[in-house]
Formats: sequence, structure tokens, C-alpha cells
Amino acid sequence: MRNGENYPDPTAAGAMKYHPESEAEAQRKLMKWAELIPFLRWFHHIPNGGFRQGREAAHLKMMGVKRGVSDLFLPKSRLGFHGLYIEMKSEKGGVISPEQKEFISAVRADGYAAFVCKGFDSARDCVSAYLKEDVVLLYQNGKKDEYIWLQRN
Repeated sequence: MRNGENYPDPTAAGAMKYHPESEAEAQRKLMKWAELIPFLRWFHHIPNGGFRQGREAAHLKMMGVKRGVSDLFLPKSRLGFHGLYIEMKSEKGGVISPEQKEFISAVRADGYAAFVCKGFDSARDCVSAYLKEDVVLLYQNGKKDEYIWLQRN
């Protein structure tokens, strides 16, 4: 205990460590949050990721599964964009593949908003900002594949 208070010291040896959520955990949390908002009824997951074996992989490829396609899509136009793509990554260590970078660049060039979001909070903030009409989207010009939101003056 610290300062005579009845609270555990979070810096003490053996204190619980923070474990960042996985990509799947963050996405499940995001979709549960989205269920509470009627406007997000058609917000959906695109099942292109993951490893599949033999027949299933061949079948899905014939059905049109493509490498690099973002995880989530919101088919609602806003702010001059046709819709919103989100590539989910874990809070720590998520890496963008060359195919994902190519997809994001292609859909941005075609008038879609597309972002990489690390964790639930990042993705929720991205969707929330996209839904607001008083927000301008700017893409970072640099090394990161994250988004920046700026309020209009």
C-alpha cells in the first residue's frame, strides 16, 4: 500500500501487467459496439484473412477471396467518400502487408476512405469521426498508415 491508502500500488512487483488486445478481440469489441448503433446496420467483416487448408482455400479462392482486402467495410457515403474500409491491427505489432497497402491505395484513389486502425479505441474513433459531417479527413503523408482527423474551423 502507498501513502497509507487502501489501494494496491500498480508499480509494485507482481502488479498486473497490461496485455494489449489482439486484432480479433478488438474487432469483436468493435462489432459489438456497432450493434448498438442502428446507422451501422450494414457495417460488416470481409472474411479474406486467415490461413485455410486445401479444399477450403481453393473453394474460397474460386469464390473471389482476395489477399489484401481490408477487414471491415461500412457502405455509407460521407464527406465525399463512397464508404469506409478499415484494416484492423492489434494495438502492438500489427504489420501491413504489401497487398493490404496496395488495396488501401487503390480504394482511396477510387474515392473511398480507408484506414488502418490499431485496437478497438482507434477503430471506434475512426468510425465515429467518419459518421460526423463536421470532420475533414487527412491522410498522413509519411511512414505511418494511420489516420488523422481534423475538425473544420
